[in-house]
Amino acid sequence: MSLHCQAQVPTQQDGPINFSLMIIPVYIEENKSGPMYEVHQQILGALSAKFNRVFDTTISPPLRAQQNFVAGRAQALMPDFCDANIGVPFVHSVPFARVVRYILTPANSPSINSYSALKGKKVGLVRGYAYDLEGKAGEGIELIWTTSQRQTVRMLRNGRLDAIVANLDEVAQIVQSEGGQMPNVDIGHPVLDRSLCYVFHDNQLGRHLALEVSGQIIELRRQGKLADSIGQNHIPDFLPAKPEVR
Repeated sequence: MSLHCQAQVPTQQDGPINFSLMIIPVYIEENKSGPMYEVHQQILGALSAKFNRVFDTTISPPLRAQQNFVAGRAQALMPDFCDANIGVPFVHSVPFARVVRYILTPANSPSINSYSALKGKKVGLVRGYAYDLEGKAGEGIELIWTTSQRQTVRMLRNGRLDAIVANLDEVAQIVQSEGGQMPNVDIGHPVLDRSLCYVFHDNQLGRHLALEVSGQIIELRRQGKLADSIGQNHIPDFLPAKPEVR
């Protein structure tokens, strides 16, 4: 089944097709801005023109966005890890971006590039994000949950945390806005590097949407627009395949 097949979204008479987007600071903001949101708008614009349908977008914190999808209040979720386990059968688009996170320590302190080196330390994490430290890797680490990355950066700066796990672009933007030194980081060794996809329910509509969104991602990649919008965090190539059931 080709990603470029003549798929037609099944006709529905019960309202718009809803996309649930996660707030990802810098990339998808609550006020409907950010490079990933701009890519999303280009994709939905193309789909709306092709199918003459209304596509709605709701932006929420990560946990709420996922809950909206799992509960069936949305037909699509973005972004999520392509290999996510969210508790319901789903199909996903081709990957369009990657999420990369690093361990950051106070400026002028030694860098840390592995979770094992965090044992016995206070580590700040933004609640709602996905972290390996929530599992076995976090044993022996004192996890300090915060409401925003800005809060974790401030706590790291004033000595209340030994380290944080974060996206470098997000931290750099915070430091630029508030002044001060950039935290220390081993740029060559991220602790998280996973592909991001659109996720759809595993039904007829979801599979058609996965194919159509994948086609739009491929075209944006071919035109260089993904690289222009997302920069180094876009995925430059992939192996075309039909959407996978998870």
